[in-house]
Amino acid sequence: MTRTPIIDPETGEVLEEQSVSSAQDHSREEGFPTPDVMSLEEARMLLAKVHEVGMPKDDPMLMAVTLHQGFCADLAKINATHNREIKALLDATGKGYAQSVDDLFEGLQDKTVTASINNTLAMTEKFTLTTEQLRRSMHRFTWINGSLAFVSLLSAGFVVAFVKYITG
Repeated sequence: MTRTPIIDPETGEVLEEQSVSSAQDHSREEGFPTPDVMSLEEARMLLAKVHEVGMPKDDPMLMAVTLHQGFCADLAKINATHNREIKALLDATGKGYAQSVDDLFEGLQDKTVTASINNTLAMTEKFTLTTEQLRRSMHRFTWINGSLAFVSLLSAGFVVAFVKYITG
């Protein structure tokens, strides 16, 4: 089955099938931002491709494409505003959370340092008390050892005196 060529009613030239990417290379209509919306030329090419009908550039049906471009431009503006507001909100919220985390970290750091110092002081106090108890115990044992040494010397003296008395 052979296709008959589609002829542009304005120029009389044969329209060839174009890919969407090459149709996007055509200039966009003036006055609209350039979001990815269908241009008038792309609409004409799509109608020619799908329905095999050429459409002049001034066809009233293309007004729907123009309105679509306007709606897409408005939507792009709304989305851009929405994105800016969300970014500002996230920035503010993120900064607030970051400050809260920093404050919490500083508080935990202070508490950790304080707890560490208190723990060290408590251990030092306990060590001091244990050392004092050990000193007292050793002092007591010094008296006991001194007493035992005295008794040992006294006993040795009695033994020596007894041996001299027996031998002598």
